[in-house]
Amino acid sequence: MKHLTQRHYFRMQSRSAALAACLCLFTATPLLAGDGFADDLTIPDGIEISDPIRYSEAITPSAQDEFKRRVLQAVREEDSGKPTVVATLPNLSLSFASQRDRLERYLASSPAWRVFEVRGNRFATRRWKIGDDWRYEMHGYYSTFDLNSTPGQAEPLPDFQTRCTLGLSNQPWVGHVRDATQILAGDTVEIESTERFGKQNSLSLISAGTLIVEIFEQTRKTERSLTNTTIELLDEEAAKVLAVNDWDTLTQSLPEGSIRKGKPVFQLCSTGGPGNYDSVAWVNPGEAGTTFVKAFEVTRGDELSATRLRQYGNERIGWSDDPNELFFTNTHFTIHEGDWNQFYAARFELWFEPDSGEPARKLVERNFRIEGWMR
Repeated sequence: MKHLTQRHYFRMQSRSAALAACLCLFTATPLLAGDGFADDLTIPDGIEISDPIRYSEAITPSAQDEFKRRVLQAVREEDSGKPTVVATLPNLSLSFASQRDRLERYLASSPAWRVFEVRGNRFATRRWKIGDDWRYEMHGYYSTFDLNSTPGQAEPLPDFQTRCTLGLSNQPWVGHVRDATQILAGDTVEIESTERFGKQNSLSLISAGTLIVEIFEQTRKTERSLTNTTIELLDEEAAKVLAVNDWDTLTQSLPEGSIRKGKPVFQLCSTGGPGNYDSVAWVNPGEAGTTFVKAFEVTRGDELSATRLRQYGNERIGWSDDPNELFFTNTHFTIHEGDWNQFYAARFELWFEPDSGEPARKLVERNFRIEGWMR
């Protein structure tokens, strides 16, 4: 499937830098070309600047990831050989139809979900805990590759890959639906998987009124156990939204540590090779809206990867009337300006665009020593 292949291609790019650099020595035409952006840049004295950290140093909510636990349990189960999917989502359908604002606020406030916008459409993709941290992996996919290399993983996992996304604007996130199985909520269907490299791939698009549930599953099994488990988990979570009538009570159903006290924090984490970064922030804008990342080279003021940061660095975030309460946001993006091992100073800013229509405002900023992704 195109979106799967593309995802693996970019991950292989970011984690094969050394090999690609060596291959350049044996080719007449370089495989990778620098852009010269940082050739004449120096990091000025007298500014406060930090290095990006690794996730083991990041501070994120401490809750267990029950969603991940149950999906991995399904990964390990024996194959029944039955590709039946039961798309029973009564609580999710009802909560989206009757309490959409509260459901979306719940998703935005939970570190287990990234709510974001692409080309005017809104989506929510399920995050997983990797090690001790909630982490938004590239394009929202989670796989054996992500988990088997994580410290503390008890035993190797069978091959799998999955993604769960809610299309909150009645549109699927996936760019094409040719290989998808279209399902109406409440129906029971037989999924026709696509075999590739010994693995069965399926993409289920479940229409629940004006909500679309998108579940990708790749395993070596015919059974679509990850898809069925994800459906069950989604409906259980939506039941929490329906069970109470006020927001303060509903916050008790969020994962432990979803709301913390203190001062706003912005951190940059290095991931997957030079130029690849995650933002991790705790802020409270005090109203509904969307956060997004901006970055600037410090000495010249050049804006960095502006279009990509706006696309990949945005997230709708939780909020409250108490400025001491902070909510979690975490996005993944690539800085393309600059070359490997040419470090320069960049100012990262987290901005907020309110739903009220008021002008966007900056919430927090911090300087980091970074390098770019060489193409």
